[in-house]
Order: sequence, then structure tokens, then C-alpha cells
Amino acid sequence: MNFTTQHKIKLLLLGVFILVFIIALFVLINLLYPDSRKDVYGNRLDGINSNKVSNQTITQIKDKISTTGLVENIEYLLKGRLISFIIKVKSDIKVDESKKVVETINELLEDNIKSFYDIEVIILENKDESKNYPIFAYKHKTSEKFVWTNN
Repeated sequence: MNFTTQHKIKLLLLGVFILVFIIALFVLINLLYPDSRKDVYGNRLDGINSNKVSNQTITQIKDKISTTGLVENIEYLLKGRLISFIIKVKSDIKVDESKKVVETINELLEDNIKSFYDIEVIILENKDESKNYPIFAYKHKTSEKFVWTNN
């Protein structure tokens, strides 16, 4: 009892310090860790329900590209507002010929889809090592044409 009366101010300051430390810890945790109840994309996906990419359109694109005889495999991925096509071409196909495949994608997608989604195309060659492949094409939703990037 004698200890508490002698160190009353020090104990009061220690209690206030511990309280401030706990409050600061909660504030820091709220700043650093996201709220899992909120949507990851926020409001960036507003309007996605009115601009859905139909399975019929994707099947039509895959079929038309497959009939060219240039490709072996086509993968499609939709994540948020990004449409990705990963196209594996045969090993004897030149880069200029494989770039024509992307024109097919641009022709078959509807205008509302092209103006809402970003489109990414990755063209790979069948062999493991190639100096010409992979090549990348990207179209922003506001642009009309694809931009090409070589490895």
C-alpha cells in the first residue's frame, strides 16, 4: 500500500501510456490490414453486369483462331475488367503470321466489350526456348488498336 501511494503519478502515467498504446495498435491494424468484408475491386467493376462477355463470343473467337491452322492451344481468362488470351502457336510460325491472330479477336469482340474491358494477348511458341517468342499485345479500353511488345 505504501508503494501505490508513493508512486501514484507514475502509475497513472503508466496506465495512460498503456491505454494510448492499445488505441494506437488498433488504429495501426485498421490502416495496414484491409477489411475482408469489402469488395477487392471497390467500385471499379460498376457496370460489369451490363457488359458481360458471352461464352458464345469466346467460343466463336477460339473456333475462328483454331481454323487458321496457326495455333495449338488457346486459353481464356477473365479477371475483373481484364480479358486475357494465352495462345500457343506451332513451332514453325513466324511472328508476323501470329500477330494476325490478334486481329481476329479485335474483329469478333463487340464494341461495348472493347470499350469496357482491357484486352491482353500472350502468344507463346510450342518449343521451350525461342528468341522470337513470347510476344505480348495489349489494348486499353480507350484505344482502338493493340500495342505490341516483344520479349
